[in-house]
Amino acid sequence: MKRAIIVVIALILTAAPPALSQVSEEESMEIAREFMELGQALYAAGKFEDAAEAFMNAYKTQPFAAFLFNTGVSYEKAEKWAEAIANFQRYLDEEPEASDKTEVEARIATLKAYAAEAGTGGTTFIIEKKCGGEGQPPCEGGETPPTGAAPPPTPDVAMKSIVQVRTKPEGAKVVFMDLEGNDLFTSVSPVQQTLEPGKYELRVEHPEFQKAFTPLNVSEGRIYVVVVELSQGTFLGYLNVKSNVEGAKVYLDDKEAGSVGETPWGNPVPTGDHTVWIEYPGYKGQEKEFTLGVGDTMEIDAQLDRVEHGELEVVTNVDHATLSVDGKIDPGSLPLVLQFPAGMHQVIVEAKGLKSYIEDVELQQGQRTKILVRLNPKPKRTPAFISFGIALAFFSAGIAFAVKSKQLNDDMQMDLNNGYLDNNDPRQHQLLGWNIGADASFLLGGIMSIVGIVYMVRDPLPDSEGKVKDPMEFADLPEYSK
Repeated sequence: MKRAIIVVIALILTAAPPALSQVSEEESMEIAREFMELGQALYAAGKFEDAAEAFMNAYKTQPFAAFLFNTGVSYEKAEKWAEAIANFQRYLDEEPEASDKTEVEARIATLKAYAAEAGTGGTTFIIEKKCGGEGQPPCEGGETPPTGAAPPPTPDVAMKSIVQVRTKPEGAKVVFMDLEGNDLFTSVSPVQQTLEPGKYELRVEHPEFQKAFTPLNVSEGRIYVVVVELSQGTFLGYLNVKSNVEGAKVYLDDKEAGSVGETPWGNPVPTGDHTVWIEYPGYKGQEKEFTLGVGDTMEIDAQLDRVEHGELEVVTNVDHATLSVDGKIDPGSLPLVLQFPAGMHQVIVEAKGLKSYIEDVELQQGQRTKILVRLNPKPKRTPAFISFGIALAFFSAGIAFAVKSKQLNDDMQMDLNNGYLDNNDPRQHQLLGWNIGADASFLLGGIMSIVGIVYMVRDPLPDSEGKVKDPMEFADLPEYSK
């Protein structure tokens, strides 16, 4: 019997949309995906009216009712009640059998009242583009009302997603099922289906081919394109890959071609010899070779161990700072990301004219620890040097006065010994002046020395400071998630 190969393809949109008459169906779908991603990003940034416009552009590119629903959610968040009501109503007009029809009707009624009051067998490729972006909050409905008004009592609502199924040849029966095998939606390919976030099973039937099944995990606000290649031949086996770390990337045969999915992963695979790699950031990857026979099922359970190193990221408020770890100076300029064995390390950040920052940091296996360092200036010693200079001048003057006083005293003593000294000798007043000058100079020199010492040891400025942030898994870092 002929068998089917279901292939789930992931598409990434990067170009601005040209005129719709100039693009193919596949290109049009990619353009709609681009608008969907833009709308989600704008929504997450709080630019709700712009998000609504992006979702509406997606609808103009591919008239899926889900875009109208997402437009309504954005307008509701922007407090544009009339526009929100209109788009929710259009959604129901185009999806009269929508599973959430009752909830949307209730939402419309609430908003109207509020506005009035306030004013297997195949190979599957699924391509999925995240709309919100990593680290962004989930998209939610509801509304923050104007100041002084109570919010409309509408429940939070998730953005809807779209699944498009194409088959080759066309005309195959496409059935969306829940995880218990109950049929939810049935149509004939090509088909576009609006779905709530959740887990589904997809079944494809064609009279000339064996039924094909594939699981489908639908997240909020995404577009899925499922292409089903109905093929002849029975030279297929099945590969199941799982790991102790969920979400590990799976590479099959050609690592340069990119991953074929994430664990747990299963798919039909041609028979013969194969190599599979299982990798996850922060863990040691595994490579396994196997031979798959016709109709065989190969089960691979990869037990990934943590890498033995961690990463240190240091960011400072100055460009010319130097970093030393465990006494070894790194020649690079900050900010830096460096790799070290897991464990305790002494980190010193220094810069000319600034106070050093010293911290003991414990690095964890497969995790990055980030330190935010603020180097504060050292106190200026100029006042101390000036004080010492003045003190030196006073001491020098005192010495000069003392020498002059001694010379004069010696002369007067000699005259006294020879009987020549007159009681009214004016040199007595000069001697007193030289002695007072010497004593005063030494006293002022001592005072300025003390002032200089105070300025030298006094530090009114704060120490350099730093904050050691909580370690982050390699898998949560943007450069590892590409």
